[in-house]
Amino acid sequence: MFHPRIFTPAEPAPLDDEQRNNLLELLEISETALQAKRERRVRKLAGMEGTLRDMDAALECPCTCHDGGGNLHDGGITCPCQQTQEERTAALDEALKALSTWQDDPAYQAARDAAEAEFAATAEALGAHIDRHGGGAPYVIEGEVDGQRFYFRERNDWWTVEISDLKNGEPWRYDKASILVGEGSGDTLTDAGEQYETEALQIAVDAVRTFLARRACTHPGEGTWCAVCGVKRSEAELWRVYIT
Repeated sequence: MFHPRIFTPAEPAPLDDEQRNNLLELLEISETALQAKRERRVRKLAGMEGTLRDMDAALECPCTCHDGGGNLHDGGITCPCQQTQEERTAALDEALKALSTWQDDPAYQAARDAAEAEFAATAEALGAHIDRHGGGAPYVIEGEVDGQRFYFRERNDWWTVEISDLKNGEPWRYDKASILVGEGSGDTLTDAGEQYETEALQIAVDAVRTFLARRACTHPGEGTWCAVCGVKRSEAELWRVYIT
């Protein structure tokens, strides 16, 4: 079962001699692994001499297409590192032109306007004020509900919801403490399809209100479970977290 917890950024503790030695050992292992990767790339590229335009560029290129396996960039032959600066500039210009054309398409604009209207209507129905929302990696919603600031973030199929007791505080921006009040798999959002944004907003609001209700609940009556807020009485104090 999920329980809220406080995120408190702190300065890292100084390393003792054993920890420092372990870190140096890890760095040596990493350096050895990088050297082995470089040697594998050298051997692979040796068999492509005459096919690649710039062997040195391929050797230093961070793209994985030069490490073998897969068909990315035709095995490295069409990697951007093999293009001239003029060719890379032209390719970028073409991509930006295509993006602009796509965004200016009336059908796309109509779909975005409809999505924005639905999101705004959902926020109003939920009683939430939204400062910003959008993005892809991560997707973010930042706003306020029931007087409580919140921050929703989804990336790599995992979402989190954070809040703060600091007045006008935004701990997710300024490295201050915050309370994690919800997290989970992004499968629900992915399955929502075009309703992704409204589903994310619903999740965020539900997480905030659930936390506030369970933190304030006096758990009247008896029994293993609270009939008002649903928490297990023996775990009720785990919901009473504050930032001081």
